[in-house]
Amino acid sequence: MRRQEGSVAKSGLLLRGVRAGKEVIAVGLVLLLTAIDPSFVSAQTAAQDSSNRLQLSVLQGNNSTLDNTHPARLVVRVRNGRSGPVRGADVTFTTPDSGPGAVFFGGERRLTVKTDAQGVANSGPMRPDGGAGVFSVAIQAAFQDQSVTTSAQQTNKTEPSGKTLHKSGKLKWILIVGGAAAVAVAVAATKRSTTTSTPTITAGAPSVGQP
Repeated sequence: MRRQEGSVAKSGLLLRGVRAGKEVIAVGLVLLLTAIDPSFVSAQTAAQDSSNRLQLSVLQGNNSTLDNTHPARLVVRVRNGRSGPVRGADVTFTTPDSGPGAVFFGGERRLTVKTDAQGVANSGPMRPDGGAGVFSVAIQAAFQDQSVTTSAQQTNKTEPSGKTLHKSGKLKWILIVGGAAAVAVAVAATKRSTTTSTPTITAGAPSVGQP
């Protein structure tokens, strides 16, 4: 029994010694590589930072067209440097204060929402505001003292061609009716003028002279 216990104790000491030796070797290798190339530590630090760096991408709504009938929406995804989803990140959408732009729910030009378990955030319906034209929506994601920004291009639609054609046709009928009325007035005036200018011939009494 004592021999077995002694063997187990020796095995434990041996294992601890091997682990300690590995740690010493690892530290020695790092020191050696640092002495040879000082940028080694910087490279390792940069690699660690990049694995935690936020990534922001637009999934839906970029280069979309807005009108009052079909409002658009922006959907984005936030990931970490290992391409894993980031839950609970604050995503802020901001539209221009003037000129072509859009408003979110409640008529606001700035909206902040949180990402879900898949790292996805949704702006909700966006309605055009400020007239027709192209504009940019600024998007920022923030999580644990880190932030990343991007943008999405959108376009407010001009007046639909159907309405333009409708107005054009309406104007045409107004001109036709107006022209017809003008012709009718002119004809009536001509008839009135003809009636008043007709000469009247009155027969006088015959006159008989002396033979």
